[in-house]
Amino acid sequence: MVKNIFKALLCIVLVIIILAAGLLGYFTITEYAPDDEVVLNIYGKDSFEGGSKLKAGYAFNIMSWNIGFGAFGDNAENYFYGGTSVFSSDEERINSNLANIISQIKYQHPNIVLLQEVDTNSDRTYNLDEAKRIASNLDGKLYTFAKDHNVPFIPYPWPPLGRVESGLLTLSDYEISEATRGQLPIPHGWPMRIFRMKHCVAVHRIPVENSDKELVLVNVHLESYLDDAGMEEQARILDSIMESEIANGNYVIVGGDFNMTFPDVDISKYPIVDANNWVSNVMTEGTFDSSWQLLMDDSVPSCRYLNKVYAGANHEPDQFQYYVIDGFIVSSNIEVVKCETKDLGFVYSDHNPVFMRVKLLK
Repeated sequence: MVKNIFKALLCIVLVIIILAAGLLGYFTITEYAPDDEVVLNIYGKDSFEGGSKLKAGYAFNIMSWNIGFGAFGDNAENYFYGGTSVFSSDEERINSNLANIISQIKYQHPNIVLLQEVDTNSDRTYNLDEAKRIASNLDGKLYTFAKDHNVPFIPYPWPPLGRVESGLLTLSDYEISEATRGQLPIPHGWPMRIFRMKHCVAVHRIPVENSDKELVLVNVHLESYLDDAGMEEQARILDSIMESEIANGNYVIVGGDFNMTFPDVDISKYPIVDANNWVSNVMTEGTFDSSWQLLMDDSVPSCRYLNKVYAGANHEPDQFQYYVIDGFIVSSNIEVVKCETKDLGFVYSDHNPVFMRVKLLK
């Protein structure tokens, strides 16, 4: 009897091991592994109303916003940030957040929009194609989409996160002649690498009218859980892109969620309130040549932590965790008229949008 029970248990364990190995093999085979550089489709050309090129000497507006998949409004906390919820919002709240995100974008009248954490087919956002919804409601703009997360099924935690497909959405009133996705270093080893984001940069070339110059526009969402060396490696790749373009006489704007804080930001405004909270790296002074304009507005936090619900909480900086990690890097041949973080109270996303008005110098 004991021997039979032992054999049965052994068979069960072997079956579980075989199934687990088979699943891991499937995930390995289907791992999202894009080339170092991939040409992006430019959508909306057939209905593009502007048809115009960007002009030097004229001011235009640009907005960057990590929209948190439309799931991380002020009602949300999340397991991966120390909370308890795997699915942070129901479908109704996600639709409401997206509608308000679109309204806020329209209200600011940006000519160029850089969005991060936009889902296109994920269980956590009920398989909504957020990129198409946003683009269709901002009609008249060209747009691209660069995937940075594409996993058929993530088996953890519980309930499992399931399918995830998301990335960077870029929209423009101006002609985009070319767009490419550039892969950033992947710091995670196998097998966790299979399920993690493949962070990237989306590089866009926008012609400047009556000029052989271009505006090189880069949408970024950098990796957050890196040591100083890893963050510096990401910065080095950005620097290489930026320096090569400025050497060719082009204009350069890099915008997005840097997941690190620029050197001149006063981080004392937003102290770490709990040792268990994630800590943003601070970019090393001199990482970029002094001619580059590093722009983050620390008068308002650009991000809040998702370890607890924001609505109804004590919002004082010594009670709630905030960060300044969203902004822009701008070349010296561009005049920055203003750059400010819009305080939307984290109602629709765990990030506030950053708005900038600039002018290409002749």
